[in-house]
Amino acid sequence: MTPSIYFNEDNEHFYIRHSDAEMTVAGCRALVDAYARTGTVRGLLFCVNMQRALYDSDVWERFRDIPGGGGGECARRLGLLAGRGVDQFAEWLARCRETGIEGWLSMRMNDSHGLKESVRGIPVRFASWHSREWEEHPEWRRAPWRDERSWEGSFDWGRPEVRRRALSLVREILGRWDLAGLELDWMRWGMFFRPGEETEGRTALAEFVRDVRRLADEAAERLGRPVRLAHRVPPSPEACLGLGFDVAAWARAGGVDMLTLSGFGNEALTAPPVALWRDLLGRGCRVNVAVGPVALPHAATRVFSWEIMRGAAAAAWAAGADGVYFFNACYREPGQMEVLERTLRAAASPAGVAADTRRIALCADTNAAA
Repeated sequence: MTPSIYFNEDNEHFYIRHSDAEMTVAGCRALVDAYARTGTVRGLLFCVNMQRALYDSDVWERFRDIPGGGGGECARRLGLLAGRGVDQFAEWLARCRETGIEGWLSMRMNDSHGLKESVRGIPVRFASWHSREWEEHPEWRRAPWRDERSWEGSFDWGRPEVRRRALSLVREILGRWDLAGLELDWMRWGMFFRPGEETEGRTALAEFVRDVRRLADEAAERLGRPVRLAHRVPPSPEACLGLGFDVAAWARAGGVDMLTLSGFGNEALTAPPVALWRDLLGRGCRVNVAVGPVALPHAATRVFSWEIMRGAAAAAWAAGADGVYFFNACYREPGQMEVLERTLRAAASPAGVAADTRRIALCADTNAAA
């Protein structure tokens, strides 16, 4: 079977779903093997940050240093890895090369878990994840006067210091590891500018992507091979532009080698506009579609099933996608690995989904949602 799936390993999953004994070189490499054995995974993408770095960064605060135990098991096990001298990203990427899988790193561009809860003193597990810069610079927040979702407290990318902070992490990532490519995850959390300033923000983000392309080219010189750039964005060009993402301009500057059309999390997309994106981006860009097991009949309801996920894969292939992309499915490993493997095999091709049970969810228009 031809490998065609890109799999985003939100590696907080690794730290909280695996044991202390697995926080080793062997444990890291075994995680890659778990996905490799289906033969359908083309690329694994490992998340390097939330609001802090998930490694011992020289430029961002470390997740394992969250005070007062706020980082929970994730921070504790990051400490175990560090104490044992294990660079989990180096091990994951090396094992990917050995198994013939593309090893990518994924950067969350504006993660906002728990920001609302932090401001309001609500005791949830991610209310302490924020960085010191976020706490010390309330003027950097995009809409602190609003009280709707955590993204109202997201960083305002209209500020040059916010963009410089993000670029410092990009520079470190691209200079540290042997990676096939870097994904910029714009869907974490999607809101980057003060309300009403998204159109002006397009220029700032286009300049940022050009800077990232330059750094990726420098990494390519170091490694002796191309280092690709990918982006996870909303499904429709209109939604992208509305958030400040001029993806076509990014592509004209050589900053888009792969694009993933996606909902915010793991929602099922029913009619992804792949052909439209091909017209906008040209032939040199791979277009994937994120497939998820969640349907949204209305705003207050979520329906989950593996049949919906396989139906989303069928819709992606029917739309002409180059591949499908799994987001947050990692939390089914290892406890539901048999079920996950079934879907990894079925979703990998039109014939695979046609041979298995699937459900096409026709409900909310997740194709336009951020």
